[in-house]
Amino acid sequence: MPASQSSRWSVVLCGFLAATVAACGSSSGATGVSADASAPRSDLGASADAASVDAPGPPDGWMSPAFDVPPRTDAGPAASDARSDALSLTTLADGAVTACGPRERCSNGIDDDCNGMVDEECTCIPGTTQRCFPGDARLAGRGVCTWGMQRCGGMEEFGTWGPCMGAGAPRAVDCRTPTVDNRCDGNPGAGCQCAPGASRSCYSGPTGTQGRGLCRAGTQTCAVTATGSAWGACTGEVLPSRDTCDGRDTDCNGTPDTGCGCTRGATRSCYSGAAGTAGRGLCRAGTQTCVPTINGAGTVWGACAGEVVPARDVCNGMDRDCDGNPNTGCACTIDAMEVCYTGPAGTQNVGPCRPGSRRCNAAARPDGTLGSAWGACLGQALPGAAEVCGNAIDDNCNGMVDEGCTPGCAAGTIRCGDRCIDVRSDALHCGACGNACLPTQACANGVCVGNGLLRFTMVWDRPGDVDLHVVPPCGQEISFLGTSRCGGQLDRDDTSGTGPENVFWAAAPASGTYLVCAVPYRISGETSATVTVTQGTTVIRTWRVTRPMSSGNSPCTRASPYFVGEFTY
Repeated sequence: MPASQSSRWSVVLCGFLAATVAACGSSSGATGVSADASAPRSDLGASADAASVDAPGPPDGWMSPAFDVPPRTDAGPAASDARSDALSLTTLADGAVTACGPRERCSNGIDDDCNGMVDEECTCIPGTTQRCFPGDARLAGRGVCTWGMQRCGGMEEFGTWGPCMGAGAPRAVDCRTPTVDNRCDGNPGAGCQCAPGASRSCYSGPTGTQGRGLCRAGTQTCAVTATGSAWGACTGEVLPSRDTCDGRDTDCNGTPDTGCGCTRGATRSCYSGAAGTAGRGLCRAGTQTCVPTINGAGTVWGACAGEVVPARDVCNGMDRDCDGNPNTGCACTIDAMEVCYTGPAGTQNVGPCRPGSRRCNAAARPDGTLGSAWGACLGQALPGAAEVCGNAIDDNCNGMVDEGCTPGCAAGTIRCGDRCIDVRSDALHCGACGNACLPTQACANGVCVGNGLLRFTMVWDRPGDVDLHVVPPCGQEISFLGTSRCGGQLDRDDTSGTGPENVFWAAAPASGTYLVCAVPYRISGETSATVTVTQGTTVIRTWRVTRPMSSGNSPCTRASPYFVGEFTY
């Protein structure tokens, strides 16, 4: 080694040994650790020298062989300038200033060049330690930003500082521990409005409305935010709104249905007819329902639905005008039946004379409204014009039999002129001499009846009401309940005699099957009935049946106990 260089290292070594002796004498055996290593550092100030006052340094008189570490290679042209070891001041987001230099200042435990390492490449005595902080020097020793320790490593006289171990670093604020200074800024709870997960009652409605009507408080929950914590939205609260007329106080003013005419959906009885008529006859009260107005701002009572108010009677036996009289202004009740007799007084129920029946039919009143009137008297047996000689019957119902008869005529006939005539079937002398039927009629049992291309006629042997029913191919039954259907016509309904009852087709009848029934509607005992089918003047079919006493009406079907037979036309 050259003498000059040897002399230099001697000076260095002597200085090092002197410093070592001095350090050992003042630190009670600790190796290179400053007496105030655990104390927080003072503010960085304006210069690097001031910033390292409370940081551990080398022993008194120590001088690093390399003095300071070389300037950083990325320091630019200023690194070779006389001011290359001056600090640069960096302004932080909160306005504070941190000092960053172009190179490390050895043995101060501070990251002077702000590269995340402390005293890197600085020489030190192997085995010694110092406190250190690799972060922003402003934060060192504050809150969780505790000082760390680094150890000088190496096997020669001089070593280098190892990594800074155990130093704290700033972290996000945790509002669950608001007293811990996680950001190392001296404001532990800054940004924390509440404890995360906590909840509280909330209400944003007008004062005095909470807990009134439907209005209710909600709940806020404390949630973590980027800067701490804050109360979340108020959920579940019910605030005042306009009343909807549903019986609930939605505007929370203490009065349900403010501005409403009624409670929506409510009902009440209503009646617009004359006083005293509701509940009389057919008249009945209705119901009103509370409905929203057109603009939806309120409610009103709707129309009276279902009420029945007085109307004019229509002669159907029902009191429509609700005056207590079912048929006001009517001659009779439509479809009602009654016994009738148009023969001379004193002849009813004498001999064969019997009353008939008539039906009340609808009829127009003079003002055009519906009224009623009695129809023709059907089925009555009236006195004959003369006696039928030899039949032992009081044909003229005067209480005498065969008076004035000329001997010589057979039973069932009378003399008409010079001939004995069966007035029960002779169309020129039907029921009496000279009583000629019309050309479109036939004589049956002494009565002129309708005739045509097809005719069904029935007579029976006991006075009473036996009904002829015919069902043509159209399926609509012809009887006293419906006298004109499918082209056929019931022109005689005898309700008290022995017939005839007659159904005929003046025009061409429909082709197909016709069902025939004989129903004992009202008769005192068993009777024998005869039904004939005639085309024009020719009888083509005859049925003779026996029927019991009265049974009432019965529809005509093949399964009916009163079915006579069927005929195909």
